[in-house]
Amino acid sequence: MLTVINHKRWLLFFLTGAVIFTACARRVVKPSVEKLTLFVSGDISSTDLAKMAGLVKMRQNEEPVLWLAAGRVMLDKRLIALSQGEAEIRMFEAAGVDAMVFMPEWLRFGLRRANWLIDQANLRVLCCNLDDTLGLPVAHPWMVKRIGGSGFGITAALVDSNILPLNVNGVRFVDAVYAGRRVLTLLRTRADFNILVLPAGDSLNISNYDLVLTTGRDKISCYQLTFVGNRLSDVVKTTVSLEGIEPLPEVKSTIDSIVESIKAVADEPVIETRVRILPRVLTKAVVDGILNLRLVDCFVYDSSAFVLDTILSGMITKGQLVNAFADPDRLVILRLEGERINRLQHQPDVKLAVRKGLPLGRLMARKVYQVGTTTTFLKAHPEIPVSQVELSERQLWEYAADILQAAGKK
Repeated sequence: MLTVINHKRWLLFFLTGAVIFTACARRVVKPSVEKLTLFVSGDISSTDLAKMAGLVKMRQNEEPVLWLAAGRVMLDKRLIALSQGEAEIRMFEAAGVDAMVFMPEWLRFGLRRANWLIDQANLRVLCCNLDDTLGLPVAHPWMVKRIGGSGFGITAALVDSNILPLNVNGVRFVDAVYAGRRVLTLLRTRADFNILVLPAGDSLNISNYDLVLTTGRDKISCYQLTFVGNRLSDVVKTTVSLEGIEPLPEVKSTIDSIVESIKAVADEPVIETRVRILPRVLTKAVVDGILNLRLVDCFVYDSSAFVLDTILSGMITKGQLVNAFADPDRLVILRLEGERINRLQHQPDVKLAVRKGLPLGRLMARKVYQVGTTTTFLKAHPEIPVSQVELSERQLWEYAADILQAAGKK
């Protein structure tokens, strides 16, 4: 009798253990499967930005979504010059972008303005390889986004060091691979998955990131990520079409409001003219006025691509002045030897104007002078050295407005 009872006890113990083992084993062999959608947008129109916001909202009903902007909002010249980057930031915010890659073009408005844009933004502006002269990052070097139980570390790097605005005095470009690895060391202690985002159209070979993301310059890429447990098991990349997607009404309304507010500034009057102002007349007036302000010793420009349009008689508005110039932004001020400056004026369509009262009345071959020009001119003449350039305090169209107003009072 005792032996039978003992056998029954052992059988019960064995069956109970088997049930527990089976339950535990079932949890181990069937880990949870989670999905995440990552959108990376390149250069995008304001209309498509509102459509993209609609697509993101629809996808969020199915699974977690991250939207990273690797390009710019394509705006016309007036909106860019008059808002100095703020319109772009506000539109990305309204659309619900989680983070964006820092735009080097903002440095055309000066480092101080770029810093202000980043500080004011209600989204992360990422770049890990751009420092100021104190070694402090110009933009946010990284961010961590928590989704579910996982942390996603995200950073961005600029690849092309030859972009002209990166030569603005006070900015230091750091090798992208070196900076990317340095930031990765920090992210590994804070995040489970680490992502590097590159500007639209760029590529970079850098190891140890879980993902390196980018897209075409005017494309939108979708990365569908599948996680099994805590491991990334699959990545599917597709190109997104916004055809048939309706703009998100509240985003479209906000973008329209931003555009209308800048257009109101564009319609503000500068001065009334009774005659047409031809391109050559406006060019001479503005160049002479800038030299009289003693901003630079001389001014070099392309006579066929400085002032583009004739200004008709009537009230001249700020928007008309912006549109009249090929490059209405801040002037670039660089230091060149007289010999190099003199060689420039022998090229087709290149004009050189020298400030009155310059010592000896001419440019000395070995003397270094302050030269004013535009970003557009420098892009057309890559042979000109542009390391550590300065920018004028104000934009070209603003100087033009003051010069025309001063002339009208005489």
